[in-house]
Amino acid sequence: MTGSCIPDPAQVTILARECGLQLELSDIPIESLVPENKTGSVGLKQYPRNHAFAQLEGSDNIISFQTSRYKRQPLFIRGPGAGADVTAGGVFSDLLKLAAYLGAPS
Repeated sequence: MTGSCIPDPAQVTILARECGLQLELSDIPIESLVPENKTGSVGLKQYPRNHAFAQLEGSDNIISFQTSRYKRQPLFIRGPGAGADVTAGGVFSDLLKLAAYLGAPS
């Protein structure tokens, strides 16, 4: 799995099992993106209409980094999310693979 960029350890476990590895969720080391003795936060907040967070459309995703380098003007990264169709297709594909793994006739 070197070099993979999968944010969810459960997805890494599923991918590893699809590749034939006997792997459990507890086998996946999880590293914090926040350095020691620092803090990060996730939460719900209200923003003015002209804020970047209030400008999202559809299934867009956005993240803001406020660091010592980007203190006065945070760094924003914005991009498309998977959307309902792609997510539903992925879930359906996973269900079919699971059914086949459990021995369902194809």
